[in-house]
Amino acid sequence: MVLYIGHLCGEVTGPSDGSFTVSFADISPIRAAVGQDVPSSSILDINKDGLVSFADITAMRSNVGTQLPSITVQ
Repeated sequence: MVLYIGHLCGEVTGPSDGSFTVSFADISPIRAAVGQDVPSSSILDINKDGLVSFADITAMRSNVGTQLPSITVQ
């Protein structure tokens, strides 16, 4: 069995041009959810404390410009 795992802290908008990239576009969905209680599986709760807050925006901003390429498994 082969298992592939990738995680890019702060990327919430999905892949573009074959890679996942943390950009300032990721702020909008997080900001829209600020103040909401969410399950730990929520992509918007960056620090996984159960609440979307400005701390999540701060955590996301520390990775702006970081990329994770998509892979094709054959």
